[in-house]
Amino acid sequence: MRVVENLIRARPSRPPECQRVAAALRADPATGLARLARLADTLDERMPAPAVRLDALESLRPVWVAVIEPIVESLRNRPIPLATDELAAFHRLGVALRALRDAWRRLYVDLRDAHPDGPAAPCADDARLALARALDAQSRLLTASCRMRIALPRDDWDALCRLA
Repeated sequence: MRVVENLIRARPSRPPECQRVAAALRADPATGLARLARLADTLDERMPAPAVRLDALESLRPVWVAVIEPIVESLRNRPIPLATDELAAFHRLGVALRALRDAWRRLYVDLRDAHPDGPAAPCADDARLALARALDAQSRLLTASCRMRIALPRDDWDALCRLA
C-alpha cells in the first residue's frame, strides 16, 4: 500500500504557465491542446528540476483528460471518410498526446538517471509514475485512433511497445 500512497499526490502545485494552459484548455479545447503541446515540448527548458516538472505535468493531467475524452467521444462512430474539421481535431489530439508522452518519457529518464540506487530508491516511485503516465498518453492516442478507425504510423505502435 505504501507505493500507492506515494504515487497519489495531494493536489500538486500548479506553476503559472500551467494555470494559463489549463485555463486555455477549459476555454477553447483546440487552442488549449496546441498550448499544452507547446508547453510539454519545452517543459525541460522551462522547468529543469524533475520534481517541478512532475508536479506541473501531474497538475495538468485531470484538465487535459477532461478535455480529450469528449473530443474522442464526439469523433467516435463518425462516417468514413472523416470531415476535414474532424481530422483536424484528431490531429490536434494526436499532437498533444505525443508531446505529453514524450515529456513524461523524458521525465522518467531524468528521474531514473538521477538516482541509480535501484527500484528501492525513494525516487523510484516517481520514475514509475512518469513511465506509467507516458504509457497512458500513448495508449489514449492508440485507443482513440482505433475507435475512429484511423491508421497510425508504425512508430506510434513501437512507442507503445517500448514504454510497456
